[in-house]
Amino acid sequence: MSQTPLIRIEQGSKAYGGITVLEGVDFELRAGEIHALVGENGAGKSTLCKAIAGAIGLSAGRYLIDGKPVRFQRPGDALKAGVSMVYQESSLVPTMTVAQNIELGHERFFTSFRTLNIKAQQLLQSLRFHVEPAALVSGLGTAQRQMVEIARAAHHRARAIIFDEPTAALAPEEKHNFFQLVRDLRARGLGIIFISHALEEALMLADRVTVLRDGRHVITAETKDLTRDALVRHMVGREVAQTHYATQRPPADGKPREKVLSVENLTMGNTVKNMSFTLYAGEVVGIAGLIGSGRTEAAKIVAGALKRNLIRGGSVLLPITLPRLILRSFA
Repeated sequence: MSQTPLIRIEQGSKAYGGITVLEGVDFELRAGEIHALVGENGAGKSTLCKAIAGAIGLSAGRYLIDGKPVRFQRPGDALKAGVSMVYQESSLVPTMTVAQNIELGHERFFTSFRTLNIKAQQLLQSLRFHVEPAALVSGLGTAQRQMVEIARAAHHRARAIIFDEPTAALAPEEKHNFFQLVRDLRARGLGIIFISHALEEALMLADRVTVLRDGRHVITAETKDLTRDALVRHMVGREVAQTHYATQRPPADGKPREKVLSVENLTMGNTVKNMSFTLYAGEVVGIAGLIGSGRTEAAKIVAGALKRNLIRGGSVLLPITLPRLILRSFA
């Protein structure tokens, strides 16, 4: 690896209307490394990476690429310098084809669809991506859309790619393929910044890890020198006992718990089939499953955002005096 970092932030700070979200952060990315960036919500991870990608500007501090100071006004400036960011929400145009999205921003005045597709096919094959260049992006799954984002970054000759929570919506098999892809990019000499809440993934995939807390840099260390418990301690600033997250049940007093929600045989087409569960006061109920298993749809039916089958669609029963219910999707 080169002695000079590919990217370096020195005492980077960012404030919005007097509220500081980054304060004196030092960060560096080497060519040919995977660098994980972790921290609690609001720690400043995405803000730092948006500054690196040119989406926002730093209020103070220096930004260097190959040891030379730079100042980007827009993401296009960063892309020209070889820095690309794959956001959690896809930035592709769904009504355009894969080939058109890859070329987007670098279109020539006269280019046939055939030539565009051939160039895209060659690029996708070089990256070992199984995506049809002529396919509309709207018909692609999450994993394939990420492949197109990465192919576009490669087409723009990116030297550094930032991934913001890239595995949040991927199934286990898709995650495995994504991890292999990131390792292949590292082998090509690219620098990778990997933002993740999944600490096990960060420790397994990254060469180094940087922890941010409340907008400040806490530690940067080799992953071989860290454990999950150590990362959690750096993130929250204290020791966290396992029992802290254990389910706390009220002492048994012989009184029956108050039922606040009862879902029986909930059914909607082929997505949700005969789903039943009961929620009691003072209880948190989790609905788990793989991508496409119907978790989010079931919650939307209960919340009234989707309609269950008119016939044999099941029932959602609520008591007369209803406490506040919160349905939250972490998918």
